[in-house]
Amino acid sequence: MKLTGKHKKVSREFIRAWVSASNAVLSLHGYPLNLDTLVVQVKDLSKRVNKVNGGGVGGTASRSTNTIELSCKGSTEWVASCILHECIHLGCGNFGRGTNELCTTRLAGKLLPTVAEIAKTLQERDNNNRAYFAHTKIAYRNAPGAGDRYEHVQLDEVEDKHHARRNPTIRDLKRQEKRVKEKNRDDFHHWLDNTFFPSLSDENQAREDLNADLETVLRELALTPEGHRARTLLAMRESHRQAGHHLRVVEDVEGEENEAPR
Repeated sequence: MKLTGKHKKVSREFIRAWVSASNAVLSLHGYPLNLDTLVVQVKDLSKRVNKVNGGGVGGTASRSTNTIELSCKGSTEWVASCILHECIHLGCGNFGRGTNELCTTRLAGKLLPTVAEIAKTLQERDNNNRAYFAHTKIAYRNAPGAGDRYEHVQLDEVEDKHHARRNPTIRDLKRQEKRVKEKNRDDFHHWLDNTFFPSLSDENQAREDLNADLETVLRELALTPEGHRARTLLAMRESHRQAGHHLRVVEDVEGEENEAPR
């Protein structure tokens, strides 16, 4: 792919990623682009007139010269949609007189989420992958005199969506069963911890709430003629609070009330 010109808002890497991502999706479904001879020209298209609606032109595509023209103006989202739109023109050709642009626009709208995800990954890993290519020629070389060999390079788990959906193997079923067991185990431990082993913060909050409720009851009792005992307890709690202590009331086996600092 040959890229010429410069856009005012998006980088060259962005344009390359979106063309590559668009080609990946189109090629998978039988509409590949020829990236070896493809030329992408970023230029001022403000004087061009759209033949369909008489408006402006965001890009053009020529199958005879395998060339895409992109406007040097426009937002990032506009440029992305224009790239995919023009790539569809090159890969799929003409959908028919009177419906070519409509079909292209509708297909672009359906493919945009998939292409965007691929283009995002390509951009995020761009610098890393560039470095890997450079290191392969320098740092990855074998030691002089050592025999050539392979290294084990493999992901821990790769899922084949189509194969698993059509004809799951015993290994696929075992993996699925393992994931279900692990999820059930985690859910059970989470329920167990929350039910029988509440966190310290939850326990402290419960104690705070209990003390607040107790003080409310004592203050209500202190307002009654028979509230001498409640007024005494409130006075003692206040003195302990000022001294930096808390007072809680616990009941013994006979039901008697005792005052105990904690």
